[in-house]
Amino acid sequence: MDAQTLLDLEILESADGNKNYLLHLLNYTITQGGEDVLKHKLIQPFTSLKKITEQQTIIKQLIPLVEIWHEIINKRDIAAVEQYLQSNIQIIDFEADFFDKWRAKLFKWQHPDYFHYLHSNIIVLQNLLENLKKFIEQYPKQFPEWIDSINSIIHQISENLFSKNTTLLSNKTAFTTLFIDEQIRKNKANNIKNILEWIYETDAIISMAKACVEHRLVFPELTSSPGINFIDLRHLMVKNPISNDLHLTHQNILFVTGPNMAGKTTYLKSIAHAIILTHMGMGIPAKKGIVGVFNNLFSFIGITDSISKGESYFQSEINRIKLLAECLQKHEKVALIMDEPFKGTNIKDALDCTILFTQLALQWQNSYFIMATHLTEIYANFKDNSRVAFYYFETKQQGSQLIFNYKCQQGISEQRLGLAIFKQTGLPTLMTPKKYCK
Repeated sequence: MDAQTLLDLEILESADGNKNYLLHLLNYTITQGGEDVLKHKLIQPFTSLKKITEQQTIIKQLIPLVEIWHEIINKRDIAAVEQYLQSNIQIIDFEADFFDKWRAKLFKWQHPDYFHYLHSNIIVLQNLLENLKKFIEQYPKQFPEWIDSINSIIHQISENLFSKNTTLLSNKTAFTTLFIDEQIRKNKANNIKNILEWIYETDAIISMAKACVEHRLVFPELTSSPGINFIDLRHLMVKNPISNDLHLTHQNILFVTGPNMAGKTTYLKSIAHAIILTHMGMGIPAKKGIVGVFNNLFSFIGITDSISKGESYFQSEINRIKLLAECLQKHEKVALIMDEPFKGTNIKDALDCTILFTQLALQWQNSYFIMATHLTEIYANFKDNSRVAFYYFETKQQGSQLIFNYKCQQGISEQRLGLAIFKQTGLPTLMTPKKYCK
């Protein structure tokens, strides 16, 4: 996904500046490193069926361990260990001679604050490694094979440094404390960083597991064949959402029609989010899903003109399509989400461009093009094409009131309610001089 797609779909930030965006909804991480890993997984999800399936399995296995993880991992402790490893406090180089203990006592006497800082953080690290060791030993089947190397490092450090020196360390013995500090920051720093990296990765996956539970997400079925099928799909960011279906197997182009405010854009975004979550190995906000694997997700929703570049809105659309074409040439299996194509030009040109774009898109049988449009005239050109589907949202009008049910159906809508919405908002009255108002 590129920057425009991330912005369009409100992946890392919301359009209105609040916390209603996808990363925030999925983020139950404890550590900053875990949040960074989660963010990376979100903006660069897997594109391999094997990788997605493996991640699904791991997330399912870790769901029962969510609360346990939150009991043993403390944000403050992780931050303390990170800062301790980066500390610029002098490392005492012991030379295995008579003066080692004397040098250690002298440092403790001359730098009591530094000594306290080193000792307290060594204790934090000791407790962290002990908790991790017990956690991994208790739940070995929940982790993939690469946990063996991390477990080996934890045992090695625990046995060689801490187990033999527990009493002396608890008594704040100068030599023992500074000797362990030398071993950790000078000789074992990379090993501990590897452990931290594992913690971040696990923290991110645990967060994904918790999100699946909190948001009632269902793991979709993955298939090597192209297709996007959802039953009772809902939008994660909408309160009391209305669920809708999507069935695209033999068709790879979908036009969604309907009046303004009927739910077209929300529907498109819910599809995009479900595709992203699927490729992360997570569950989706639907009763059921069957999804093929894509190499990229591309969107046209929040395109704007650019004064600095001297680009009109329509030119920005054309430039975006050029990027899509390059993406198709590179990846082939692309999912496109497009809201009102070619609205930067007149209706006749927009219709002609949409027809030509659709004809070109039909050449990419493994890519899927999902578009919301008001150009219902497009139906006459592709109604007999078996690879083009048409869905619509309907709005009922009772007198001056508009009733939105936000339910998507197969077919096409000819409703034109822009004028009714304009009047319903009270704009005619607001724009009429008071002296003419009765």
